Amino acid sequence: MKKLLCILLALCLLPLLGCAQPEDPIENPVFFYYRQKALSYDDENSVITKELRDAGRRKDDISYLLEQYLQGPESETLLATFPRGSQISFQVLENTAVIVVNDKFATLTGIDLSLACACLTLTVCELTGTEHALIQGQDVLLDGNHSIYMSRSSILLLDNSNIAVDPA
Repeated sequence: MKKLLCILLALCLLPLLGCAQPEDPIENPVFFYYRQKALSYDDENSVITKELRDAGRRKDDISYLLEQYLQGPESETLLATFPRGSQISFQVLENTAVIVVNDKFATLTGIDLSLACACLTLTVCELTGTEHALIQGQDVLLDGNHSIYMSRSSILLLDNSNIAVDPA
């Protein structure tokens, strides 16, 4: 009787012991870059990090993916990088993504603009396979500039040089 009771108990507990359905596999992975909510500056993912998304069957539809990107991150540890109502358009010229932003995006200034441009550059370069981004305002200046030029390699995500200079 004890054996039968143990077997019944084991059968009842079996569904609770990690036999859950696996998550759906990501069909077409893409990365969107966003600002971390809690900034710490101690590793390369402390300020800007990438969020994995599934592009599904629309991996080659960059305009669609950018619309999804502008809706903000899914993770609660990341911040929406752009003001509501921000819109962007782009075209690829040689190895540069030329990105045009609207007046809502152009309200960003200082470090907020720098981080938004870095996130946008990393995301668009990742999606288009380009190395550089030229970000321009649509009939507006971006913190007093006509355009901002960035490349993947010009964005410093971690500075661990800690070089001490001898004052003598």
